[in-house]
Amino acid sequence: HLARGGAVELARPARVKRILWTRGAALEPAYYVEAFAGPAGHPDSEAHRWIVSGKDGRVLDERDLTASDFQYRVWADTTGDKRPADGPTEDFTPHPTGTPDGSSPAFVAPSLVSMDGFNSAPGGGHDPWLPADATVATGNNVEAYADIAAPDGFTEGSDIRPAVTSPGVFDRTYDLNAGPLATTDQSMSGVMQAFYVTNFLHDWYYDSGFDEAAGNAQASNFGRGGEEGDVMHVEGQDNVNGGSRNNANMSTPADGDSPRMQMFVWSGNDDASLTLNPGGSVPVGTAAFGPGSFDLAATAIVEGDDGTGTTTDGCEALTNNVAGQIVLVDRGSCTFATKARNAEAAGAVAVIIANNTGTTPNSLGGDQGGPVNIPAMSVSMPQGAALRTALGNGAVTGAMHRVQGVERDGDLDSAVVAHEWGHYLHHRLADCGATQCGGMSEGWGDFNALHMMLREGDDVDGAYAAAAYAAASFGDQFFGIRRVAYSVDPAKDALSFRHIADGEPLPTTAPIAGTGGGNSEVHNVGEIWATMMWEAYISLVRPTTEAGATRTFDQARRAMSDYVVAGLELTPVDATFTEARDAILAAAAAADPADLTAMAQAFARRGAGTCAVSPARDSQDLTGVVEDDQVRPRVDLGVAAVVAGTNDCDGDGIFDAGETAALTVTVRNGGAATATATTVTVSSTATEVDFPDGASADIATLAPYEETTLTFPVHLADGAAPGTVVAFEVAADNSDSCVTTTTTVTSTLAEVDEVLAASASDDVEATASAWTPGGEDEAGQVWNRVDVEAGNHAWVGVDFGGPTDTMLESPDLEVSATEAFTITAATKWSFEADTTFWDGGVIEVSTDGGSTWADISTYVDPGYGGVITNQSGNPLADRNAFVAQNASWPDTDTLSLDLGTQLAGQTVRVRFRIGTDAAVGAFGWQLDDLAFGGIDNTPFSAVVDDGTTCADVPTPDAGTGGGDAGDPGAEGDDGGCCSTGGAGAGPTLLLLGAVLLGWPRRRKAARR
Repeated sequence: HLARGGAVELARPARVKRILWTRGAALEPAYYVEAFAGPAGHPDSEAHRWIVSGKDGRVLDERDLTASDFQYRVWADTTGDKRPADGPTEDFTPHPTGTPDGSSPAFVAPSLVSMDGFNSAPGGGHDPWLPADATVATGNNVEAYADIAAPDGFTEGSDIRPAVTSPGVFDRTYDLNAGPLATTDQSMSGVMQAFYVTNFLHDWYYDSGFDEAAGNAQASNFGRGGEEGDVMHVEGQDNVNGGSRNNANMSTPADGDSPRMQMFVWSGNDDASLTLNPGGSVPVGTAAFGPGSFDLAATAIVEGDDGTGTTTDGCEALTNNVAGQIVLVDRGSCTFATKARNAEAAGAVAVIIANNTGTTPNSLGGDQGGPVNIPAMSVSMPQGAALRTALGNGAVTGAMHRVQGVERDGDLDSAVVAHEWGHYLHHRLADCGATQCGGMSEGWGDFNALHMMLREGDDVDGAYAAAAYAAASFGDQFFGIRRVAYSVDPAKDALSFRHIADGEPLPTTAPIAGTGGGNSEVHNVGEIWATMMWEAYISLVRPTTEAGATRTFDQARRAMSDYVVAGLELTPVDATFTEARDAILAAAAAADPADLTAMAQAFARRGAGTCAVSPARDSQDLTGVVEDDQVRPRVDLGVAAVVAGTNDCDGDGIFDAGETAALTVTVRNGGAATATATTVTVSSTATEVDFPDGASADIATLAPYEETTLTFPVHLADGAAPGTVVAFEVAADNSDSCVTTTTTVTSTLAEVDEVLAASASDDVEATASAWTPGGEDEAGQVWNRVDVEAGNHAWVGVDFGGPTDTMLESPDLEVSATEAFTITAATKWSFEADTTFWDGGVIEVSTDGGSTWADISTYVDPGYGGVITNQSGNPLADRNAFVAQNASWPDTDTLSLDLGTQLAGQTVRVRFRIGTDAAVGAFGWQLDDLAFGGIDNTPFSAVVDDGTTCADVPTPDAGTGGGDAGDPGAEGDDGGCCSTGGAGAGPTLLLLGAVLLGWPRRRKAARR
């Protein structure tokens, strides 16, 4: 800081500009002040900037603009953007030969890289990764340490923080020929790589919009919005002493709570074998517990029997004689190490664990349950079944051999780190808990790694493996940790949309490494999403390699990141593949039509063209995929509604006899190709209705993701009966659209009036409601008055696919001093449940104006169905509630509650409250015909017969009808036939979020 006291002089003129500064939820006028200054007569000066309030002159923020780079010994480029290398090896992406030839990349030395940060911070400069006086790897974005032993998180004395080797320098060299825990310096060096990669990704995506306001993770948000205090915890070598191996994970709570990345140690290149007699040599998986190297001569194999439940799983003490033999047990129901300990306790000399899924053996992770002293291996499910068959036919022996290779620190594999960081990016920007979007999250992780790995000049048609270094023990490094090497060349990667569905045969025209379980297994699903995103990315990069390129590789790379962030922000809750595709394409459409076209064609090449159909949102097996390989328009109808017209004779906004109202219809193109020649037609079965200006309109063109609103005057003749339900059908026809004719319906009550505060009951037909949605910000997304059928409305609270606590609250109810207080309603519900009740609803009562609330069960048994679990963050955890489905679902049941005179003479409120957990949703809770007996007031609106007689009012001349809504001549100041609302439907009205059909979304909470 500038010295206090003494003369100070400016080394150059100070700069000042007016800005708006975020303070909490408000913007405050302020001045940005920048100065180079120092003690008078001194040759040096310091650069500082201040944010000074324009209201009261207070300094709102101060920053030293003189940054000194830290130095890190890591695998990364030393020039340019100083991007992390894929891992501690020579460049292996794309694969040198493009075929699975068994080759492996050679190790290379790390470099000493100077870096302080590179994001473009508001007000200029960048945000340093570490404070200038930092001595350990704890910064504003990332806190990194080796979490070697339990408990989770940093524990002084057992865990390790990377420390500087000299001021501003982290200069330790990882020994690739030694294990991750060889020395303290080894652990520090490994974690330092993960620290570098996660900070790099923070800054890269910050400049694509994943900043404080968008919900990124930072200890301080510098007054720029969002929730702070959530620095990312990067836990390297996580639980290595507890046996965690061959994986990594990312936990992502909502903004304001720290995400946690756990990086594991991975198996080295083992020499492991199992030779059966009879049977020969079979592929095996190795264990992260027990002896690392062993040579067990041919020994009898016996099936384990624990006599309990699934008797072959070895999860209980074995009851048969296995002493001196190798025990065969099945995967499932308990940890692998538990099975081994039970076998050891029974006298077995080794254990073989048969996989229970897929066609390959699995790795055997450890646990915290104690040591294992006998060898352990796994075999595939088919091999396990074959071995059991052989044992049924006679004696079988097995010889087990293993020489353990040097284990590899997952922290060093930048692709693994980037994959986990991709989960965090996805889950901070989009809500996800279903199988389909969970699979896409795995794909987002892989794509994030691929995006970082691709460098200018790389062969865009090559084969790219994710995590080749960490997964060296899995087999040919051509594949990395996946079944395929990613490529836009179908001869290298032939995966398509249909391959997410269980039962769909995998392609045989490109190399593939095993099946890895069913197609709907989330990592397998992720391969398809990553393949699609890779196609989309390469469609932007390829033109930069061609003559006459209009942008550079770096510009294409940045554009793709921008589309990822914007697209994720548009992604609906528990998105399907096609919804997520549309979100990405809508982001591109808003920026560059050429990019939209290229990316849409890329999705189509993998079966996700415009008219492709995703599995149901809650599908577990992901069947029902319909592929499409074309880019086309997709004309959809949005909201259709009847609103007051120009001659509302009694001014009540309700459609009455003799009046002309307006039927407004939203038409949109949800496809990536322009829709031409769309015809919209309206009709009604009500004989009293006619359309003065015609019942159809033509829309000449709708650009991709564009919408327009048409208005049709509708007239109700004299003589319509009070309470008439006037129903309208709207049809949109386009011969090029995915569905050539799409329809929607709407209805309105006619010849009625609404009277406020006129009833003790509410049939939910009045538009002016006395009920108030409340709770979190999502209340308006959860609770809505909806048209459940023609002429019948109800309140519906959605079982949201993310953590919410919302309610529908009544007005004050003045309970009679003498009569019984009763509540009735027609209701139905369906909340997320299996054998566990994840979500649910309760009824609560307040006697103090809403300050405090008691469950309705305090006064009467409401008939709740079960207790909401406390395992997933539901705000109603451990409470009895309405759960699963009502008895007559999907039909309604009658709720009838008699509270007697317990609340006599009091003013109360009643609320219906829904609590949802971190993931997955369902229909929710519907409420209709709510009635309160034994109250002295009438707080609810009532619908009554219209009390005004209108003469049949002539309709203003609005043209001849049937005009072209794409022609400006179809619009007029009189709001005539088929006029487009507002300023028209130009490119500024790109659907973006609306293309996703209005599904609610919110920022990610904890991932289950």
